[in-house]
Amino acid sequence: MSKRSKDHVLRRGQDAEPEIRDPGSSIQDLGSNILILLSALVCLLLAGCTGTAARVALDQDVVLDTDLSSADLRTASQKMARSLVAFKGIASLTRPAVIGFVSMENRTTEDDFDSYNLLSKIRQLILQFSDAKLRFADRELIARAMKDNHWTELGKTESQQLGTLLGIDYFLTGRAYSLANRSGGEREVYYRLSFRLVDAQTSEIVWEDDYEVKKYGKYEIINR
Repeated sequence: MSKRSKDHVLRRGQDAEPEIRDPGSSIQDLGSNILILLSALVCLLLAGCTGTAARVALDQDVVLDTDLSSADLRTASQKMARSLVAFKGIASLTRPAVIGFVSMENRTTEDDFDSYNLLSKIRQLILQFSDAKLRFADRELIARAMKDNHWTELGKTESQQLGTLLGIDYFLTGRAYSLANRSGGEREVYYRLSFRLVDAQTSEIVWEDDYEVKKYGKYEIINR
């Protein structure tokens, strides 16, 4: 390189001013980067919290716990309806018989035990399986008649009078029991759903059956 060229390069280097970044600009850039990171984090959290829904079979339990499930109630309804229809005294009927649902007593630890849904399902299946041999009296008429006559429960006399009044041949009653055991964070509950068919005129129990199931669950122990 010639001496003239070197002097020209040196002069350009001396004349150039050093580049100084604005501190405010750096802070703005940092803030922008933080906002971008926060936005990405929020998106990830939202994506992780978004749930998905799926169809399941009616007899499939999605959550396992110690409460009676919809599958339990469906299974109990199926068993009770088939057992009652197959009972010899019902299978040999020569004319349709009328059944009246009286009550489903809840002796379980579940305050929200759905007895109405259970009895409705049993009634539906009995009508389906009995080939028109069995019919049901309206439960509202039974409740109204018991209220009008101040009957809180049906003894032999009340049963006969109510049967004659509404043309009921049999009364179907039920009870739900439970027995729970807990040890540490584990809990085991035994359930028994019992049903009986009572002759309206004699108050004799002509049929009885039950459904039993044991439920098991684990729970976190919370220090209080």
